[in-house]
Order: sequence, then C-alpha cells, then structure tokens
Amino acid sequence: HAARRRYRYLLRASPAPADSFWDAYAWRCASAPLDVGAMCAAAEALRGDVRLGAFVKRERHRHLRAGAGEAPEVPAYETHVSDVCVYAAESLPGVVVVELEASRFFYSTVRLLVWELARVGRGQSSAADFAALVAAGAAGRAEGTSA
Repeated sequence: HAARRRYRYLLRASPAPADSFWDAYAWRCASAPLDVGAMCAAAEALRGDVRLGAFVKRERHRHLRAGAGEAPEVPAYETHVSDVCVYAAESLPGVVVVELEASRFFYSTVRLLVWELARVGRGQSSAADFAALVAAGAAGRAEGTSA
C-alpha cells in the first residue's frame, strides 16, 4: 500500500492539427494557449488536507449499500495533497504539465481535477470557482460527473 501517489498529466494547448504521436501522450484540451497562471492559482486550493468528493465519479461507489433502516456509508474522499504544480513545459511548446501528489486518489479523481483546471486555463471557470468546488467536498460535483 503506497504512502502517496504522484500523477502527471500533459495538456496540449495548440492550434496545430491532431498529431498521432502527441494524441497518445497528451490531452489536446484547447486550440489556444492555456492561462497557466490562473491554473496555478486555482491548484493552490488543493494543498493540504482536502475532501475530493466533488471530483469523484459517484457511480463507482454504488456498491455501498445500507442495511435495513441504516443510512448508506458514503466515503469521505479525504486525502492529503502534499504537492501540486502547473507549469508550461519549456522544451515542449504548447504543452502544460499538471502534477499532483497525495496520500490517495479515487477513481477518475485526477482526470476530473485536471478537467476543471483546464476549464480555468481556458477562461471558462475561475480560480475562485475551483476553490469553491474543493471546499464543497463531498457535497459538490464537478462538471462532467454524475450523481
């Protein structure tokens, strides 16, 4: 059982056409440059002890059932994020790197976190909106997830 896990996502923000090499390794998420500064500011909301319930696909946990008269057990989705960084890859034009290290992640958590950070980078959401999602914990729900 690992004490912590680290994930690295590559986001390709380029008007260039699809590329068979890059499409295998990087998510082509925008046709214009991403606002890396805004993404960094948003990502800071993840540092420390957080509840990532807003970034978990709920259907993954439908197997949790309660007995007669009991409330269903709902995971708290708590984790400790020890490192988060967003930066433009100097040697790879148009590529933004998102790295996260935490005590644990949940099914599709990193993918949904990166999705929301990319929305901030595209100007579709703000750092404050992202922080509100993080603060919402288990009560929130990121766009693209289902109950």
